[in-house]
Amino acid sequence: MNSPYISQFRLTKGISKYLDLQSHQKTLSLHYDLLKNGIEDDSSMILTEVIMPSEIFYAMGLTPIFVESLGSFLASVKMNDKIIKKAENLGVNQDICAYHKCVIGALSDGYIPYPKAFVHSSYWCDDMIKVGDYLASQFKQNVFNIDIPFHYDEDAVDYVANQFEELTHYLEKVTGHTFDMEKLKEAFRYSNEAREYWVKANKLREESPCLMYGSDAMQMLPMLLSKLGHPEAVDVLKTFYEELLYRRENPDCGIGKERFRLLWLHFFPFYDINMMRYIEKELGAVIAFEENCNVYWEELDENEPFRSLAKKIMQHTGFGSASNRVKAIQKFVEQYKIDGVVHFSQTCCRPFRGSVSFIRDALREDGVPFLELSGDVLDSRNYSEGQLKIRIDAFIEMLQN
Repeated sequence: MNSPYISQFRLTKGISKYLDLQSHQKTLSLHYDLLKNGIEDDSSMILTEVIMPSEIFYAMGLTPIFVESLGSFLASVKMNDKIIKKAENLGVNQDICAYHKCVIGALSDGYIPYPKAFVHSSYWCDDMIKVGDYLASQFKQNVFNIDIPFHYDEDAVDYVANQFEELTHYLEKVTGHTFDMEKLKEAFRYSNEAREYWVKANKLREESPCLMYGSDAMQMLPMLLSKLGHPEAVDVLKTFYEELLYRRENPDCGIGKERFRLLWLHFFPFYDINMMRYIEKELGAVIAFEENCNVYWEELDENEPFRSLAKKIMQHTGFGSASNRVKAIQKFVEQYKIDGVVHFSQTCCRPFRGSVSFIRDALREDGVPFLELSGDVLDSRNYSEGQLKIRIDAFIEMLQN
């Protein structure tokens, strides 16, 4: 299949050498290679979400496309509005999340081949379950939903683990790829090694001055979340750790002035990286850490593979009570010596927007300044750069005073 998505990504891969971090370059290159392989062998393509443990797919020789990665990339190369409008012209409601509209538009326009299966979880985003059903019916494909309980306990882990085991049989049936437990354990080893470098890199970022711009981390690290279990992800994260270590040992290689240290919650407008550069470079309010770059899961256990996969997906701080997310944010504030917290509330993203008031109240009690920005991280049609700048400038002035 001659995918316009691949053609655009090939161009992006070519200019990736100009990125600040070599590990970021390697991330884009790996993403391109895996996507290209998946499109050339369309029997291996799976559409899923970014928190779904990727180890199970790589163990079966499958290529997962993650809804969030697809939408973020399309926005970064200014293809988002056209794709979203395509979905709306098909009758998709404007209130549906832009990530889902990107997928519908991309599939309808032939940007990616029809996947062999849709694999989603129930609790992360209710819209995604409905969109998965819609896509499966429209394109005569298959869908597998993993039901995740609200509360985390051993019975819940067993319940989800059984579903991951069922998923392997389902994927064997619809893709023709064979599940091999030894290959899953091998994917676990790759994943754990990559995780170790990621944890060590995040530890280096705790100290001032910052070693990188957080906007770069938000473009790179969530993309790597979907590569865990692949051997090349180990090399990428090892390179990432070594780059930060070199910068820590050679202060002249840092990023410049650091007036304030921000914690960024959720994503940012991927179509306007200049706004993020304005915050970090011109205002000196460097994003010291990002919620979506946190290593929230423990090491995977080869002796309990399906329970381990269940724990990984259920340990995300977005699951369960809002208090889980609040506690994680308070920990980040302390760990990374944060001066102020910014939450970019994605339009229609109820799982994240619903906890904002809890976060605001908790940070107020802790004496930590908090700013909520609202907008769409993918759909730029109603974006107002001027209004956003006014609010950001006022927040930075407050930090200064």
